[in-house]
Amino acid sequence: MLIVAGAAACFAANAVSFLAVIGALLAIRSTRQPTPANTTRGLAATLAVARTPRIRAVLLPAIGLTILALPYNSFLPSLARDVFAAGASGLSLLLTAMGLGALVGAGISSMKIVERMPERSLAVLEIVSGVALAGLAWSPHFYLALVSIGVFGAALIGYMATANATIQLAAPPGTEGRALGLWIIVNSGLVPLGSIAIGGLAEWIGTRNALGGAGLGCVICGIAAAFIAARTFGPRLTAHVTDRRPATSASRTD
Repeated sequence: MLIVAGAAACFAANAVSFLAVIGALLAIRSTRQPTPANTTRGLAATLAVARTPRIRAVLLPAIGLTILALPYNSFLPSLARDVFAAGASGLSLLLTAMGLGALVGAGISSMKIVERMPERSLAVLEIVSGVALAGLAWSPHFYLALVSIGVFGAALIGYMATANATIQLAAPPGTEGRALGLWIIVNSGLVPLGSIAIGGLAEWIGTRNALGGAGLGCVICGIAAAFIAARTFGPRLTAHVTDRRPATSASRTD
């Protein structure tokens, strides 16, 4: 669409796509009465949720992934134009490969082994994300870059979906909204910091090396996540959240 209709049409189509989300939000009917806000009590409750071992084991490594990997899309135009000399069509192909990988990632999050060992799976997915990001940055050929970003998309979306579900299921009953709030802060609020840091580094050592270094940083964070999971949960294979309550309660917010 970018090649055929131009950037303006892409932005217009993206804006129209939000109508479905807006309609879904308007259709929600709450069955719970709102409770009066209490800042001090709310902050204390949020900190208590953050200290939950399983939530902490997910959030801490995710900080590295958010800062190092999620700003990738800010550098795709530079890779397509300046590194691979592929122009707008090359950028479209990179985004398409990322989207196809994301579809695979959605399936990864539903695998039985991921359900049984979510923290260890998250560590592996973070390591794969880092390796694939480094492969994208340092790929000698454009088509190898397409493969790398496809793998990156699968690992990244698999990580995001698994982490989201794990945090919701690990939250104490009635605190799912606070847990998701912490996840959103880590998952979205830290991205600008990564963009600034990697962008500044790219001015100094080039886009390839800056993005590749970020990928290696993700690998280190993934290894750290594996140690955190092993130390926190030991040799257990079955997630204790499956014994806590039905998954349908994860949709509640406080």
